[in-house]
Amino acid sequence: MAVRTSPAGHTFSALRALQFLLATAQLVLLSLTTIKINRVDPPRQPPPILYALTISALLFLYTAVTALLHATQRIHSWLNILALDVLATALLIPSAILLGLPLAAVGSCAAVGARNAHITTLASIVHSLGGADSRGAQRVPNAAALFADYATTADEAQRRAGEYTPWISHVGDTCAQLKGAWACAIITCILFAASAGAAWMCWRRGQALPEFEWDAREEGVVYIPETAGAGAGQSVLRGGYGGNSGFAGVGGVGEVEMRQDGAESRRSSEVSGLSGLNASWTAGSSGGLQGRQWPSEHV
Repeated sequence: MAVRTSPAGHTFSALRALQFLLATAQLVLLSLTTIKINRVDPPRQPPPILYALTISALLFLYTAVTALLHATQRIHSWLNILALDVLATALLIPSAILLGLPLAAVGSCAAVGARNAHITTLASIVHSLGGADSRGAQRVPNAAALFADYATTADEAQRRAGEYTPWISHVGDTCAQLKGAWACAIITCILFAASAGAAWMCWRRGQALPEFEWDAREEGVVYIPETAGAGAGQSVLRGGYGGNSGFAGVGGVGEVEMRQDGAESRRSSEVSGLSGLNASWTAGSSGGLQGRQWPSEHV
């Protein structure tokens, strides 16, 4: 059984799919928030949102690339994947903390919207306190009293528009979006810890497979070192089936019989324990066995 089709391989595939979906969702939610903030205070973005946005973008690319490599069996070092997944977990922990601590103090986002006349942007506060009108802003009656905890003048409201807390404590929609991003960060952090464990299992699985080398002279040809003979004119290849080797099932034995055919020593193998596998072998230049195996779905 190849690593990709082993239980650990299937677990890793499922975790990567979930991680990709959550990274995508977090990237979208944070992007919507940054666009909204940019319309009010273009030069500034809250550091917690910038950090979380950067990490989510990197994880979006990382999960997409590694999922594709795993699906095409191009992951050559599972220990590297394990280390990168542990690093991703470590980077997500600060993201969850930076996003979550202020949100935990805010409470219900629905209550935030109700307390603040259901405004959709801080530009509404700036405009209601006498500042210039901007896209998406609405004028709120009695704004000075309603938003006194945030700002008392339009200039002060404008200066604070690039901060994190005013958005989550005064704009219900933004509060809900960032709570969604916070939840995605927490769940993705757990999933990356789990996929690091799955990568470790895949590495252990790969270590248990018999070693082989690709022969660069012809695609689909494998060179397998010759083992000690079991008797005169006969050698026994022992080892579990896995990867691209094509041997019998774990612990099985493939018997290789030698016969003379003119000047060339030819060998034919009859491998037991693996239904539907056919293989023909010829003597290799290095004293090993060189041959072609099929069907490809066992690879």
